[in-house]
Amino acid sequence: MDTELDSFPVASLGDRYSIARSSVYSRLSHLGIEPEKQGTKAFITADQLKEMDSLDAHLKAGGSMAEFGTVQPSSGQLKLSDKTPDTVTTYPQNDSAIALFALAGALQELGGLVRDSKTTDPLTPQRSLREAAEFGYELSSTQLRAILNRKSLPTKGFTALGFTFTSAGKFGHEKSWRVARVQDH
Repeated sequence: MDTELDSFPVASLGDRYSIARSSVYSRLSHLGIEPEKQGTKAFITADQLKEMDSLDAHLKAGGSMAEFGTVQPSSGQLKLSDKTPDTVTTYPQNDSAIALFALAGALQELGGLVRDSKTTDPLTPQRSLREAAEFGYELSSTQLRAILNRKSLPTKGFTALGFTFTSAGKFGHEKSWRVARVQDH
């Protein structure tokens, strides 16, 4: 490896992407990149730097590492998984393939969101709350906000969607809520 032309110091990647050193190594690991040691310093190749740049652009565009294709270092192949362990598609690696995989991952995610929005059952919150009430589950404020699709909750007990919610103490660092069905009169 020509140190001047073909390598890039790993120590400067944090500054390049404005991230912590631990995040740099997390990204390197995700991409299957093992930096080459030269004395006490570690370096990556220009091609590996392009992969890191592509991943950084993907993450800054709102994507996640799980959605981004991974490079298999021993085969030079780009692999995209649909989150099912037995379904992995492998393609030759080049700049165009990396860009296409970033686009394919975004489209795949968007397709899932559209599909999920069409099949969402409007009674899902009530079913979740009924289950919590029947089994005596206590819900954290975070869980309850998600079920009720609210940004905040009242500080005291309240009623919504045919259920009453009463404070049940603490759940870690947040409030815990008891759920009960409102009785018909």
